[in-house]
Amino acid sequence: MKKTIKVGIVLLVLGVILAILGIANNGIQSVYWDQGFKIAKQRVQVYRPKQIKSITLNSDLAIIVRTGDTTKIRVASSHDKPTVTTKAGHVTITSKHASDLQTVGFHFSPVLTDATVITVPRGTVLNQLTTTSQQGDVRLSGIKVRQINLANHGNVTLNNVNTDKALTLNTNDTVRLTNVTAPSLQLTTTSADLHVTTSQFNAGQSNLTTTNGNITIRQTAFTRAQLRTTNGNVTFNDNQVTKRLHANTTNGNIHVQAPTDTGINAITSSGNLTIFNWHQTNQHQHAYRPRATTQYQLTTTSGNINVSAS
Repeated sequence: MKKTIKVGIVLLVLGVILAILGIANNGIQSVYWDQGFKIAKQRVQVYRPKQIKSITLNSDLAIIVRTGDTTKIRVASSHDKPTVTTKAGHVTITSKHASDLQTVGFHFSPVLTDATVITVPRGTVLNQLTTTSQQGDVRLSGIKVRQINLANHGNVTLNNVNTDKALTLNTNDTVRLTNVTAPSLQLTTTSADLHVTTSQFNAGQSNLTTTNGNITIRQTAFTRAQLRTTNGNVTFNDNQVTKRLHANTTNGNIHVQAPTDTGINAITSSGNLTIFNWHQTNQHQHAYRPRATTQYQLTTTSGNINVSAS
């Protein structure tokens, strides 16, 4: 009996040592199912097309488009390698969507960061950047594109981006725009927040809509803008509106900073109104400077409206 116990202890110690050696040598890895078990090992490939004029995205990977010193596409993927095609300057990124893959296994090391990074030379003007069925995040930085039309399931981040036509974004995740210039902004997200900072949309009507999220806009210029959220707050601070702003929320508050020469029409069904230095309990509508050139129409069903001087 004692001999059996000793043998068991020796085998246990040996097993622990072998397990430690296996882990140290990357022996435990994530595995995914795609017509058979495959190891999720990241593979990196670099493409160097002569030029990039337009981009179409249909991938489950995060996509980053940025400026640099050369033309380059770097793909890092731990699943099947995306298909990258280039024809006459048009780049198409296609990969199997994550919903088609089932990942199993252990994650003792940090999860691999899969992404496609597209670099275009500084000063390049892309003709078009669009999506067919993009499932990953999209981040654009420092680029100029004549037309951008993105519809994806993921976060959208634009920083220092310029486009000649209306900027159209449709996603179900958070959108962040910083230093973006376009004639107008057509932005829809189903259940996430919208953040717009130091941007310009000075030609035409801009429309920003989210179902269950907050809308926050700061130091941005619009000709006309309409902001809509069902369950969220609207914050509109230190912006420039040439003609008219409509802000509407069903269940949320509206906070606005505006010049005191702005016309304000504020309506709430069950909240309080504070318009510059005016406040009165149990009054749910107030008009201020109705003949001003710039007009703000602010409406909430269940929430407060607060307007202060910028």
